[in-house]
Amino acid sequence: MNTTATAQTTTVGRFTFNHETGKVVGPAGYLQSGRLEAIMDKIHSGQSTVYNTGRQLGHGGINLILVCIQTDYAAWAGEQEFLALSRR
Repeated sequence: MNTTATAQTTTVGRFTFNHETGKVVGPAGYLQSGRLEAIMDKIHSGQSTVYNTGRQLGHGGINLILVCIQTDYAAWAGEQEFLALSRR
């Protein structure tokens, strides 16, 4: 997974966190779906397997949160593709 960081932003996969604004930028369909809020709720409530595993392995910070978001996005994108194929 590609990870890049500058003084103002951190990017993992398709998602970028702007340190100045505190906002996450990524694919519009995912961001509008409500999944970002749901994964953040899971992280904050201790129910995110990806986040909890990352913490146990000594990782943390915004990179780990973006990895969680990217992982959830991959699942969401796969679901969208499956739904589109099932409508054919």
